[in-house]
Amino acid sequence: MRSTMLFAVAALLITAANAREVDPAGSELWEDLSGAYLGEDAEVTFDDSIRLMMADRVESAHEVPIMVKVPHDLRDMQEIVLLVDRNPIQQVARITPHRRIESVGMNIRLEESTPVRAAILDQSGIWHVATKSVLVMSAGGCSSPPPDGAVVAAVGDVKIKQFERHGGASRLKVQIHHPMDTGFVVLEDGDVVPPYYVETVRIEDEQGVIADMLTWAAMSRDPTITIDLPTEGQAVRVSGNDSQGLSFEGSENAPVM
Repeated sequence: MRSTMLFAVAALLITAANAREVDPAGSELWEDLSGAYLGEDAEVTFDDSIRLMMADRVESAHEVPIMVKVPHDLRDMQEIVLLVDRNPIQQVARITPHRRIESVGMNIRLEESTPVRAAILDQSGIWHVATKSVLVMSAGGCSSPPPDGAVVAAVGDVKIKQFERHGGASRLKVQIHHPMDTGFVVLEDGDVVPPYYVETVRIEDEQGVIADMLTWAAMSRDPTITIDLPTEGQAVRVSGNDSQGLSFEGSENAPVM
């Protein structure tokens, strides 16, 4: 009898440990996606308090703005990860904040209609996931050439702007000129444009590092990164490297009124 009860309790514990919340997007890719990028044994909860702000439907899949608003109780996070279920490059960016941030945004590519995820790792090791399903009207954000007229400046050129916000807060906007080639674009002659993209970004000011980022070619060409901070801006420096070993950096001294 005692051994039977112990077996039953153990079975219940295993079942509870392996239980996963139902994906609100109903994606058949979610289990593999979360295992690959959040961890096979990760504890994951879907969290409506995270605001994943982007259009419900997009016309241009090459450049889709996304903003993640972080709730107060998650601002001491360990990491933010942006994922796209149906992209050939599913992982967009991994952001490690070194201080409290209120929101982070960027422009990304979408290959087709897909769920988009923002996953925040809290201090206790739990992933909080926001999900939004996006309808892509013109597919091919990762596999087709960008629209004509888009010109890339000097690769690695960095532009930084700071903006004062209400109550002494600030917004930091960083643009890195880079082609962010995915490796999936085939030219008319049949040649494939090889992958070439920004891999690492560090953003820091006079108080130290604000955030470290790992990035992939699912970010749009000439990627723009926006970070909202609860404190006033200072002298900011941005540095990083791309997949061919190019190092880049830029700095900005004063916020814009």
